[in-house]
Amino acid sequence: MSKPNMQIRPLDDLGRIVIPGDMRELLGWKSGVRLELSVGDTDSQFITIREAHPRCSLCWKEPEELLPVANGFVCGQCKESIKK
Repeated sequence: MSKPNMQIRPLDDLGRIVIPGDMRELLGWKSGVRLELSVGDTDSQFITIREAHPRCSLCWKEPEELLPVANGFVCGQCKESIKK
């Protein structure tokens, strides 16, 4: 089977779409995986969907090490700037 790279799916009344099973399998996405959606340029009408990874709650970077705090995470750089 060739790798799927484009399929057309309808948007329902609640704004949901179904990501086809072969695409989820190709990406290794199982039920319950958290996805991050972002819009870059509204003129181009593109939405990027990717697997969500923990980010610093202050700077939104994805460093290798994050410290859990309250309901989020803080990177070492932000931790140091808070200390000052």
